[in-house]
Amino acid sequence: MAIPVGAFFKQSGWANERLLEVCEGLSDEQLDATGVGVYGSIREMLLHLLSSEQYYLLRATGAEPAEPVLLDEWPGFDVLKRATRANGTALAAASESLPADSMVTGNETDTYVEMSATVLFVQAFNHSTEHRTQILSMLSALGVGPADFDSEIDGWSWGEASGEMTAKVG
Repeated sequence: MAIPVGAFFKQSGWANERLLEVCEGLSDEQLDATGVGVYGSIREMLLHLLSSEQYYLLRATGAEPAEPVLLDEWPGFDVLKRATRANGTALAAASESLPADSMVTGNETDTYVEMSATVLFVQAFNHSTEHRTQILSMLSALGVGPADFDSEIDGWSWGEASGEMTAKVG
């Protein structure tokens, strides 16, 4: 039996939710802080990360999100948390249910594209990881959040939290 690729999206959704919990405690000034080498402010990166996941799902499944996350509208953390839970669950399910030879279509700027669903899911996972890393860099630069928070949202921590990994003494 193959390792279920959906686990990557379950971990990603879990990590996004933990990151939102830390960011929820930030001031507006901290949420709007920017830095060199990152997409934009923490607020902009959160919106971009979650709206992009919804876009990938739309391309993979054709389903519109129940609560769309828009780039130009701050919906608040409750909506973002619901979106990240829905995105993680839906990306996990879609990545495991589409046949390996599935093709997806859509528009990239002014170009119509067709690609393997595999490419779309690789991009979705990579994209979320990249922006979480950028947000972690911003949190570190601001001196906020747990000092070792990056290790608290890694695969090991997800393994323990999800029950997929247990520590054994001896």
